Formats: sequence, C-alpha cells, structure tokens
Amino acid sequence: MQASEREKWDARHVAGVVLGAIYAKVDPQRRHEMSDTMAAAAARADSVPSWFSHVAGRFDIALEDCWMGERDRQAYGTARLDVLVARLRWPILREAVEENPSLLTMIAKEGPLPDELAPTAEIQAREPWMMPVPTGDLLPVPSLRTIWTAESPMAHGADDRRGNVILFRRESVVDLLTGEVARCPFISGNSIRHSLRRLAAEHLYEFVGVAEGAVNPELHHALTSGGVIDAGSEMAKVSPVIRRALRELYPAWELFGGIAEKQVCHGGWSVHDATLVCRENASRLMHQHLFPAPAGTEAIALAAANATGEVSRRETRAAYLKALTERLSPALSLMQMRQYTKHIDPDVPSTSDTMHAMWDTEVAIAGSQWLHFVTVDPTASDVARSAAAFVLDRFASHPYLAAANSRGHGLVSFAPYAPAVASAALPGPDLYLSRLESMKTQIVEWLTSGVVAKTAGDEPKTEKPARKRR
Repeated sequence: MQASEREKWDARHVAGVVLGAIYAKVDPQRRHEMSDTMAAAAARADSVPSWFSHVAGRFDIALEDCWMGERDRQAYGTARLDVLVARLRWPILREAVEENPSLLTMIAKEGPLPDELAPTAEIQAREPWMMPVPTGDLLPVPSLRTIWTAESPMAHGADDRRGNVILFRRESVVDLLTGEVARCPFISGNSIRHSLRRLAAEHLYEFVGVAEGAVNPELHHALTSGGVIDAGSEMAKVSPVIRRALRELYPAWELFGGIAEKQVCHGGWSVHDATLVCRENASRLMHQHLFPAPAGTEAIALAAANATGEVSRRETRAAYLKALTERLSPALSLMQMRQYTKHIDPDVPSTSDTMHAMWDTEVAIAGSQWLHFVTVDPTASDVARSAAAFVLDRFASHPYLAAANSRGHGLVSFAPYAPAVASAALPGPDLYLSRLESMKTQIVEWLTSGVVAKTAGDEPKTEKPARKRR
C-alpha cells in the first residue's frame, strides 16, 4: 500500500519515541549504525513488534528494559512502549523506514520535528482510480518466454548495503488495479545477459580447444563482459570489415555485441529483467502472452483477451486482474533473510582478533517463480538466431542465476523458452555449431592474437581531395 504523507508523518514520530528509548541504551560508539539497522530490519520483519525487536536485538537490548523518556511521556501521555507500538500499522511504518531511515534516527535523538514541517495539504477525497486501458488491442511482445521456478534461494544484491545486511534488488512498479506504487524484487536483465554471454564464451573456448588463459586478455574481457570503452574506442574509425569478420567468426557476437579492436558493436539480443510472480506484479502478468492464467481464472482471462469496446475491455481486464491478485502471494511473503558466517581457523595464528564474521542476505525463497523473456532482433541473421537457440539450450544445462551460486543459491528449473503469440520460433543450434566447426582454425588464431584476420585491400580507401592551385 502507499501511505499518505500524514500517515507517514505520524508513523515516524510514534516510531521515533520507541526508538528514542532504544537509542538511549545503545553504546554511543555504535549509534551511527542505527539507520542501517532499521532499514535492514524492515526487510526481514513482518510486523511492527518484530521490527522493533530486530532493531533492539541488533544492539543486544531487550524492549522490556526500555522506558519512554520524560519528554515523550508528556507528549503521548503514557510510559508504556507497547501501547505506542499498537498504534502503528506495519505497511505504513515499513514505507516510512525505507524512504528515509536517517529521519527516524534524528527524531529518536532530538525529538519531534517542528510542526511547520508537517504536511499541510491533505487531499480529503480522491477520484476513484480507473485502470488505464489502451484504445486499441494489446499487441503481444515478440519474444521467447519461460517461467523459472527457484529450486534453491535466489540472491541478487541491492545497489547499496545496510551495515552487514545485503538486501535484494528492488524496483518501483505501479499496480494498475489500485494506482498505488509498490516496491518489488527483480533480477536485472543485465546480470542474466552476462551469465548467457559467459556461457557462450566458455563453450567457444571448449569447442575450439583453447584454454581460457591462452586467450588474448582484451578479447577475453570483450567476449565475457563486453569489453571496455576507452578514448580510442569512441574516436576510432568505424570499420565495417572488422565488424563483419567478427560476426562471421563468432555469430554469438551479433547477439551480445561489445567492444573489440576499438569497434563498438551493437548487440541484437534484448534480455529482459526477470519479474517475480507476486501480488504486486499482477498487472504486469495479466496478459496471456506473458503469463498463463492460473487454474480457475481461464474463463475470465479469455473474456479479457477477447473483449471489444473500451468499457468492456476495462471491465473484463480489471476483473481478471482482481482474480489474479487474489491468487498470488505478496512479495514480502516470498522473501527471507539468510545468515552466513565466515570462520577463521582457530588453530592457525591470525593478525585479526575476530574469529568469525557474520552477515545477512535477503533471498527469494525456494519455490518462488519468475517470468522471463528474451527478444531477438528480427533483422538478425539465421546463424545468429541459431546461436541464440544454442545459448538458451546451454543455459538449461547450467541453470544458475544471480549471486551466491557457490553457496547453492540460484538453481532454477524451467520449460524451454517458447515463442509468444505472433513470434517466430528460433532455428535449431546446428547451424551455429556448423559455422564454428568450419571456422575453427581462424577462431583459434583470433582468440590467441586478439586480432581478427582480414585481407589487404578489404578496408575502403578514402582518397584525399586534390590540393587546389593558387
């Protein structure tokens, strides 16, 4: 849910009173950890009491030992923290914490914010939200899609850390049923694309019999991570000959693109973010070409797909979206915290006094499902499309995603990527493998030297204009 500014204002101040009692008992040397602790606790808690217990427990403090200060007692007319905690609603508190944990720390330390900062303009009544519906029919995405089922926890680190807690990456999405903004876990397409790119490069080395250490370092980085843009790359002369030779030698290069020999090459493969199958994402999943209708909703899903007329479309799609929302779990229920410990061998001398390190990682639980789809540029050559089919097949034999694979995380199972409505199927991988076989000698030369072979005179010559006589 999305709280109003007044609700978040009240939640911050009530929480600030309770946090003030905790703050007074925290070691002054550790008070700087308060903001990160609150945000990390919000990810693992599922209720207001649970959140306060996590925050207090981080500093080895029991809530029953905390008492409201005299300043707050006069303002709220009670000395019992549990009475104040009962006033808070968890979704509103969690949203307030995630937006600005430092603000709660300041309230706990210095007291309530000045009244002139309080929200002054509250909208008393809002027009009922109407789900936006395009004037025409919804067109299917020309893509190949599948649904992953997590066989082990999935870890995917956020952009920042909260102390020793690594949160799952999230994005803001609009719920078209309610018009509210929600924060949903996702797995970035960039990380998935990197995994596919590396699988293709490792197979190339294996196929032609070249060890990874024998590959030219710059070319290795280009094949496994896309390469690095330097000043020379931006100012380099565009060479169609080099670009064509790269695509002929290694057709997967046409898919992934990258920078080789100072040529910035476009990739023809769009690898999209993975969308968590959850209640908050229902509006993104409701179209049949992206997500199959769950059991019991097939009839209403069909009606939504075949509806004509703007009013009928809106009503049937809203009804299907509501039915889908009722059958999906909230994102928060699909997440959990995992604690990890790194031990130092007690029998071997160490320069550190710390014998072990502990940290928490937020993960998506085993059994969670993710929608994923990829789009191959329709102008891609047949051999490049064959390379895409091969890479997806190889991914099925190495089905690990996101982070912490070495700890057993990221294992998924899925059906083969199938074309959505009005999408063409990929050719088999044989065409791609045949090309690699026929170019094996040239590929070995290219991998070890880092320079694609080309014959003299391939580059078009630019004649200098004749100098004018004075």
